[in-house]
Amino acid sequence: SESNTLLDDTDKEPLFKANTEMTRFTGRVKYGLTNKLTLGLNIPVVYIHGSFLDDFIYDVEDTVNRIRKDRRLETRDQVDIRLTAGGTEEFNVQQSNFGVGDVSVEGMYQILQETSWIPAMSIRAAVKFPTGKLEDLHGSGKFDGAFGVAVQKIWGRWSAATGGGVTIPSNPFKTSGLKAEPIGYGHLTVDMLLTPQWALGIQMKLVGGLMKSDTRPRVRPLTSQSMEVNLGAKWAFARNWLAQFGIVQDIEDSSAVDADLTLYLAIGSQVDLR
Repeated sequence: SESNTLLDDTDKEPLFKANTEMTRFTGRVKYGLTNKLTLGLNIPVVYIHGSFLDDFIYDVEDTVNRIRKDRRLETRDQVDIRLTAGGTEEFNVQQSNFGVGDVSVEGMYQILQETSWIPAMSIRAAVKFPTGKLEDLHGSGKFDGAFGVAVQKIWGRWSAATGGGVTIPSNPFKTSGLKAEPIGYGHLTVDMLLTPQWALGIQMKLVGGLMKSDTRPRVRPLTSQSMEVNLGAKWAFARNWLAQFGIVQDIEDSSAVDADLTLYLAIGSQVDLR
């Protein structure tokens, strides 16, 4: 995935600034222990660098006459990510960097089998390990946990999925006034099968802030929620092979720490080891 982020909350204390782009490669392996229980391992590799999508985003915002003020003032193709609170520098990244992010292990157990009237339902859990460095913004440097539920129903060429849950982060901050809180999230996805090889989909996703909105002093990018729209396609280009690609846009125009624009491509294969 390729994510562009621009946030400017530098007119007060705590100070937060993010003008950067992130290229993220994730290796993901899932194994079905039984027909109902699946375990997975996710290994991300993160490259933080200057924002080559800046010109494209500027042109799109200019076309719809919605250029953000902070985008007009920013220097193109730079890396500037800072958080300072109470005189303590939590992180300060000014150069490109590359490394392994936080590795996670996840599990999913199906509690309802889909029928003509009943949707499929599964419960999910995950643990994230502190393999990425906070000072490089490859990870939080702490253990995190997550719990959630996933529901899906198929009607002919149409399918709908919804789900939600909560991420329980450890507190990565040194400043006593900053404390990470549980992050709630939810999504609704609708897919339409065009042909046996092609499908189109749209997803709405709402993610809460890392800290409570009434936290004082407030760091807007860490307390604001985001609402994202994901427009994508799936292509079964060979037997047991699937490609997924699309674009994710934050439509709330919030100051949340989530990326403003993300382009993604995923390629996966299914193998029966029996």
